[in-house]
Amino acid sequence: MRKRHALIILAPIGLVWITLGWLATNPVIGNHPELRVMVGTPDDYDLLAQRVAFAATDGVPLIAWWLPVRPEAGPACGTVILAHGGAGNRSHMLSRAAFLVRSGYNALAVDLRMHGESGGYWMSPGYEEARDVLGGVAYVRQRGERGPIILLGHSSGAVAALHAATGSSEVAAVIADGAFISYDSVMSQVARLVADDPHASTWMRIGVRLAASRALQAAVVLPMYALRTGHRLNLQDASVRSAIAALKSRPVLFIGGGRDSIVPAETARRMYDAASSPTKELLIVPGAGHNDTYRVNPHLYESAVLDFLRQAVPLDASGRSSRTCSRGTMSRAP
Repeated sequence: MRKRHALIILAPIGLVWITLGWLATNPVIGNHPELRVMVGTPDDYDLLAQRVAFAATDGVPLIAWWLPVRPEAGPACGTVILAHGGAGNRSHMLSRAAFLVRSGYNALAVDLRMHGESGGYWMSPGYEEARDVLGGVAYVRQRGERGPIILLGHSSGAVAALHAATGSSEVAAVIADGAFISYDSVMSQVARLVADDPHASTWMRIGVRLAASRALQAAVVLPMYALRTGHRLNLQDASVRSAIAALKSRPVLFIGGGRDSIVPAETARRMYDAASSPTKELLIVPGAGHNDTYRVNPHLYESAVLDFLRQAVPLDASGRSSRTCSRGTMSRAP
């Protein structure tokens, strides 16, 4: 009789736990077609392109565009690996790729796991995607490219870039655009925005609120995430604090939007202050939100990035300094 009473009590609790956990983890697990829709092509930017495939360091199959400097422009100054944010794919990085290629850098625009054409059925707050970026680093070297490798990531892609840089001595410099310090910090901001968004569904509001609750993270969200993916996520490891400390003398440029409501500009300032590199830079783009730091002021963005690369990137394989790689650019924000 006692067992029956216990089951009567526990069954509804278990059902609630499963329901809450499912709602909270669903946005980052499974197939989400909106993450796979391309918003542009290399042809739109007059870029040479090759669709390439390689694997993340944990075996997840990835797709990318290899966007080389045109042969008539001479040898490349290096290669920039572009990592998009959690709501995008490689096509969202094309405008940045275009000015980099015209300035003498090859670009590799990667679809991170569960996005675009890449495999994978779950994502993280950027920490696990560092494996995708490192797969890109290995791919660049396998192509025979010996010049410097620079990582440029946006949002969770910037988090991935920062973590990836600590895992490879091949990375010469990092550009972190809209990186957030921790999962908690960004989810608290997202929860506020979703609560005020009249277009957000009830299920989205519930899921985001659950995911942002620290109490429910430990009791519901993380256990359900592990159950559904077979992977345990450590949110402390996912924080970029440890990555920034581990960069040490590695050159790093932090970029923030002056009107970013998801990752406030103060976040980039805090990261800049925490970095110990003698070659560190900070760019706050006035009037820019989280997703339009480049689009709002392409000239400012390009100038800051290229100036940083001239200072930060060493001689390439041909012995040419990045200081000679500032060719004319053609700003063309999407």
